Amino acid sequence: MRRAAVLVLIGWLAAAAPAAGQISILGLKNSLVQFALEQISVPGEFEIAAEGVEEPEDGVTSLVGVTIADADGVWLRVAEARLNWTPTRLLRGELELAFLSAQDVEVLRRPGTPPAGEDAAAEDDGDPFAWPRSPIALHIEDMRLERVTIAPGVIAEQGLAFSARGAARDEGDVQSAELSLTRDDAVSARIRLEYRRTFDDAPRLKLFLDAVEGPGGIVAEAAGLPPDAASRVRVSADGPLTDWQMTLDAEAEGVLRATGLARLDATARLDAEAALTVTPGEALDPRLREVLSPRAKLDFAAREGEDGVVTIERGSIVSPFLTLSAEGTHDRESTETDIALQLEAQGELSRLAPGLSFDLAGFEGRASGPLDALTAEGALRVEGLDAGVAAATLATLDGRVGLTEAGVTAALDGAVQGLRLDR
Repeated sequence: MRRAAVLVLIGWLAAAAPAAGQISILGLKNSLVQFALEQISVPGEFEIAAEGVEEPEDGVTSLVGVTIADADGVWLRVAEARLNWTPTRLLRGELELAFLSAQDVEVLRRPGTPPAGEDAAAEDDGDPFAWPRSPIALHIEDMRLERVTIAPGVIAEQGLAFSARGAARDEGDVQSAELSLTRDDAVSARIRLEYRRTFDDAPRLKLFLDAVEGPGGIVAEAAGLPPDAASRVRVSADGPLTDWQMTLDAEAEGVLRATGLARLDATARLDAEAALTVTPGEALDPRLREVLSPRAKLDFAAREGEDGVVTIERGSIVSPFLTLSAEGTHDRESTETDIALQLEAQGELSRLAPGLSFDLAGFEGRASGPLDALTAEGALRVEGLDAGVAAATLATLDGRVGLTEAGVTAALDGAVQGLRLDR
């Protein structure tokens, strides 16, 4: 969820940037603006500078040539930011903006991370949605971002350009933002985000995402959907970050659709469980379509420990022609794997192996070793086997199949009933 979180925070940045920083304005003459900037300043969080302040029309303040820097330098530039505000609200400890616009915004990198090529590492507090709070109440009724560009690696591997409109609030125990954006670059996309976080005795985060994208979309990339298909992703999540409940509806046009429920601990390396229904489309690889058709149920639960070992507590795929279950461990660093497997395949899946047919096939055993030298060991049972030159009513085999640099090795031993040769 870390990538999805950055999209929310970029929108929030437009609201919060003038609300959390050390301000240095050259030639500033408006004492009310200066007072406002001092009141909302949080030294050490941001360092905001501007080439000048203008008043292009009554009630509108314009900051020109704005830059925002952290300890590693400038990470955001804004050609112009205009705002319409109510100065008297400052006497009540509030900053109310009826209107805020930013033109020609450049996000060069994630805040708190070093520029490319430097070795300094950003600290990670385990909270992917962490963002500075405004020291005074902040309301932005209408927020507009025009010609925003985000560098590759900030949100996802790809960069993007967009314009957006929204609103924001940071007051008391509530921080919230709404953002509707349209991409301005080669990828067609409309994305809507709603974010609401509370910081009371029972803190929670509510997030809604609705993204409709053409091929190559950024949300599809984050969700692991095929890059060459148009997509729609809708996520609704609510709850404490340590027990975040969500519903998911994701579709890659013509390829597949996944719907269901999930729970995760967003502050952990990996602590998640999900129950999904997957419906394959005509554009999906024919072999996978056979396995999943007409729809399949996926269920899994996995957690990663401090040692980098992922424990698969349960994992299963159930479709009309396939039942597969797995549980075990996987070490991310060494790729060492130890997983117990149970599989049952109906005869319809024998179409995936040309020249071979069976009525029913099953396997029970373990897969172990590093991924590049994985070994499967266990019991194989095949009913109604027909391999062309040979056939059998029943084959029961115990054996071991392994992957090596030289290829596949196998050692099998067992019994065959109703054997027929050279038919």
